[in-house]
Amino acid sequence: ASHVTFQDMTVQALGPTYARVLVFANNSDYIKIENNWLIGDADATTSSYGIMIYGDFPTAAIAADNVIIIDNTIEGGSSGIEFTSRSANEPTNLQITGNEFVNQYDYGIYLSYYSAPLVGWNTLTARSTTASYEGITVANSKNNTEITENIIDIPGDRKSVV
Repeated sequence: ASHVTFQDMTVQALGPTYARVLVFANNSDYIKIENNWLIGDADATTSSYGIMIYGDFPTAAIAADNVIIIDNTIEGGSSGIEFTSRSANEPTNLQITGNEFVNQYDYGIYLSYYSAPLVGWNTLTARSTTASYEGITVANSKNNTEITENIIDIPGDRKSVV
């Protein structure tokens, strides 16, 4: 889909199996996710099926450019946002700003192979029982990647920005 806005909605996964809330597939360009409450399984553990906002883009023909995720509350799930691309296909203009991530198991935000993503002004609070939680992970991204002014609350001595 292209040129779509999700705004002022409450969306809840109804169980632990295949409990993704929003899934990006094929070409997902010019998508805006704003001021929503996305609720996942509170007991989700390591699994790509419990990611709240998910996108896996294996080829240049399948990408997610110009995606804005702003001012949402993202609660529960194995991860808050996980977008994975490949080196030959680096989507552009991804902005994740002003969101609140609460009680994810693995990651608040995980990005791989993005060109110039902006991740800023988010608040991430880990589930207290999770020893492997990483607040923000950006792997293999380039071209002015900007991670700025995020607040990450992780109980104990754990990773925050990787």
